[in-house]
Amino acid sequence: TGNVSRLVIDLNRSPRNRSLFGHVTGTLERSRKDELVERYLLPYRRSVAEYIRRGTGRGILCHVSVHSFTPVLNGVRRNCSAGLLYDPSRRLEKDLCLRWKELLDPLYRVRLNYPYRGTSDGCVTSFRREFQADRYVGVELELNQELFLQDKGVIPSLACDMAVALMSAAERTLAGH
Repeated sequence: TGNVSRLVIDLNRSPRNRSLFGHVTGTLERSRKDELVERYLLPYRRSVAEYIRRGTGRGILCHVSVHSFTPVLNGVRRNCSAGLLYDPSRRLEKDLCLRWKELLDPLYRVRLNYPYRGTSDGCVTSFRREFQADRYVGVELELNQELFLQDKGVIPSLACDMAVALMSAAERTLAGH
């Protein structure tokens, strides 16, 4: 996890992404923005990349990056509890997400590559360029913020449901690889 609010700098964005800086820092001069990149973004990215490098050196590493999304964007209601974002051209990612969705669907409304495309700018997308598809399985789990607004007690059961389903999907998907 990072140690800075995305209102300052969004650690899930590439350094050149126009959404990298939040409302608070978006108007800063370039030198101050460069300082934020050096202080927060680059160390975060390096530490995650190093962790992945060590893991892929021992076998297949499954990296799940967790985010939330607003239930309504530009007046349009987003109609799912969770989204699983993956690169359709990466077979292990696709297979993992299909199985994970299948296991979660009785409990939650899950959509694939929604509310964003699995190939949009982000940490996982950048790590896909660095690590081989047969060693690195990168998925983004997007959770509807509405889940947390309805009932504060849902978080432990949601986390458990997601983790148990992921472990089962990963065992079935990665067995024999």
